[in-house]
Amino acid sequence: MGKILLVDDEKNFCAVLRQILTIKGHDVSVAGTVADAMEEIEKGDLDLVVSDIRMQPLSGLFLLQELQSNKPELPVIMMTAYASVDTALEALKMGAYDYLTKPFKVEEFIEVIDRALVGNKEMVSASEMDSIVKENCAFGCIICLSPNIKESCRMIELVAPTDTSVLLQGQAGTGRTLFAKAIHTNSSRKDKPCVVLSCSDLDSDDAVATTAFTGTASDPEDLKMIGTGVLGAEDGTLILEDVESLSMTIQNLLLDVLCKKKIDAGADKGVIDVNVRFLVTSSTCLKTATLDGKFLEELYRRISLISINICAMAERRDDIIPLIWFFLNDLLEEGQPVPGIAADVRSALQNYAWPGNVAELRGVVKYLHAHAVDGDIVMESLPPEILSTVPDSGGDDSSDSQESSKAQKLKAYLVKKGVDLAHPEEAVVAEQS
Repeated sequence: MGKILLVDDEKNFCAVLRQILTIKGHDVSVAGTVADAMEEIEKGDLDLVVSDIRMQPLSGLFLLQELQSNKPELPVIMMTAYASVDTALEALKMGAYDYLTKPFKVEEFIEVIDRALVGNKEMVSASEMDSIVKENCAFGCIICLSPNIKESCRMIELVAPTDTSVLLQGQAGTGRTLFAKAIHTNSSRKDKPCVVLSCSDLDSDDAVATTAFTGTASDPEDLKMIGTGVLGAEDGTLILEDVESLSMTIQNLLLDVLCKKKIDAGADKGVIDVNVRFLVTSSTCLKTATLDGKFLEELYRRISLISINICAMAERRDDIIPLIWFFLNDLLEEGQPVPGIAADVRSALQNYAWPGNVAELRGVVKYLHAHAVDGDIVMESLPPEILSTVPDSGGDDSSDSQESSKAQKLKAYLVKKGVDLAHPEEAVVAEQS
């Protein structure tokens, strides 16, 4: 938990924020003016300042400027009900950690606070990370601090109770099957079978692949190799991974099963009714595949009545450190302490591109755990492919890199707020309702 200073001349609003933060376990002090805030800052070792911008006689921007000159290591979050592009740019250019527009949601406020506190500490305690992971773990397995993943989890909550087929699209390694399993475990079929079939395996041989849906393999080993298929998922859920790799033969067969809800189970059983929910994943845009003639349009229509996008790791950077913590805990034996992660390492991990998404991150966590130094994860613990992306600590190249990073942060912020970057001089960031 952190020591936080709230600076705002609206006493009632400040009291509400103080109560929220205190419930979360933070040590909170309050100042009604910039002058009072400076006195509080001189008294003790603060972890974070949250300040309103429009105050009299001195503004929050003045306080930010003073802190950047005298305590640049202290993160500052700015708040205001008058959010224009100019004030957002000015605050962020001056070094503000983030920017909130009044009124804001409590969840959004807490997320920004957590990120600022975690990012500012050299080492984050196990209790702090445990708390963040626990509060932002959906369905017991999905870390969701980032807005993109929160929205995906919200969709799962909505569709899980239904029997509708769901299409989960996203890059390879984003965890599409994990999200599909979350739908199953939160559905009325949760106590029934959940069978996962890799369509890329089925595509190699149409004759063998067909047995996945008909159950008529002459050799039981063939059926065992490719999974139990539709019959094995009776009354439960069948997850078809990478459905775009199915051949046209299997696509037609799958479409027939979806349309008729019947299947030929062979000479012994004949045609039987099928009660299976289909969840399918794809790493490509199936709509484009239908236009290119590579995927059946009718099949696409039936499996995409509900579509959920699972974003890439680069679009959920708030989840990176909590995910690493989550995976580290899986590697540890009972009672074994979780390694601390140094601030510069956290920065390197959050700025890395993660082309392999969560799957790559999980592999990196194993490397970090194996290369911890005296029980902590430091720069020397990073794998070469990530270490090579960290800019040097000095020189012009480092300065250019920092300026580029700041420019990217400003651009991302304005896009998130709905600003037309082609005409920024005309844009005003709308207040949140």
